[in-house]
Amino acid sequence: MAQLKYKRVLLKISGEALAGEQKTGLDFGVIGQVCDVIKTCTELGVQVGVVIGGGNFWRGVKNGEGYIERTRADHMGMLATAMNCMAMADVLEQKGVDVRVQTALEIRAVSDELCVKYGLSIIQTERAAQVSKPYAEWLAEKNGQPTWRTVIRQDVDAALAEALTWRQFIRELESKGYELNFNHKYPTLRPPGKTRPVRFKTLGRQYTSEALQIRILYPDARWHFLQEQPPVAKHARLRKSYGKARRLTGLRALYYRYLYELGALPHKPRRPSYAVRQDIRNLDRRIRQMEFLSANSIDSIEQLQAKQIALENKIAELQTERQRLYRTAPNSPEIPAITAALKPLRRDLKLCKEIAAHSAEMRQRLADAERERQQEPQTKPQQNQTKTNQKAR
Repeated sequence: MAQLKYKRVLLKISGEALAGEQKTGLDFGVIGQVCDVIKTCTELGVQVGVVIGGGNFWRGVKNGEGYIERTRADHMGMLATAMNCMAMADVLEQKGVDVRVQTALEIRAVSDELCVKYGLSIIQTERAAQVSKPYAEWLAEKNGQPTWRTVIRQDVDAALAEALTWRQFIRELESKGYELNFNHKYPTLRPPGKTRPVRFKTLGRQYTSEALQIRILYPDARWHFLQEQPPVAKHARLRKSYGKARRLTGLRALYYRYLYELGALPHKPRRPSYAVRQDIRNLDRRIRQMEFLSANSIDSIEQLQAKQIALENKIAELQTERQRLYRTAPNSPEIPAITAALKPLRRDLKLCKEIAAHSAEMRQRLADAERERQQEPQTKPQQNQTKTNQKAR
């Protein structure tokens, strides 16, 4: 079946239609059949609005003419429509459809005033967040059968399981052959072998870019310090090998220890510290800083400062040369070359400044982690003593 032609429809139902063959009152057999059709439409992702008449109870012109003032007779007809709406709403809710009753006649106890008062919404619901999909795909998901979107979700979940940061998640998907694009209003990914991209949000509420970042930052498997056998932590491997920790000194030893505490190395700490793990969002930055220190063999603050001064002098020299060329030869091909050479130098200079500032913060976090470990042996006996006292009572 092709894509849905309309994603939002308005359905008009007369009051007499809800009465069935009785022509008056309500026939819940007929109402149930109508509600089944509406439920199927909403499951396909269609937004349905229903306008219901009240002729099965009251017609203002016909029943009230000559007896009741016209305005009051019309108000009675509006009350009849509200009665039909409440009956339809109840049947729809029993079938699992989100529904709200709205009427121009103010009836605070049953009208949409309740939604305003209590902050209820028919828009911000899980079912309303669904997107329209082809009938064959909807039917397959309803019957528990896999679809082509199921494969994408499995790949995304597998990439999440291997990633600690957003960059690592993207790298994992790209290694599986996916092409990602975040330069549009709705981020997309193109599966391998497909010609058209797929929006993340069409995979479900748990697969929007915002939801994925939250799932990376707060994974389901969390550490608990008092567990006897803690679960295996997710980890990321560094791009380079830095040897054993005992061979490192100074800043490189500090970063190696910090990455170990973050769980980013193959060997894991026995009980990761919350003081360090709360910095997990900066893991990519810490890895880049470690790679910079190793590539330049920097172990002390003095060596870092010397590297920073050398970079600043080199940048100033290139900027002076570029300014001279702007004045003497503005069309010189050397200008773009100098601009390209300045970019990595400025990036390295920024890393030097970040390392100088962040190293003190990292030492403080490691000291907090050590204090946590020293307090753990005192905590367990206290808890065991408490349990013993409770059993004695």
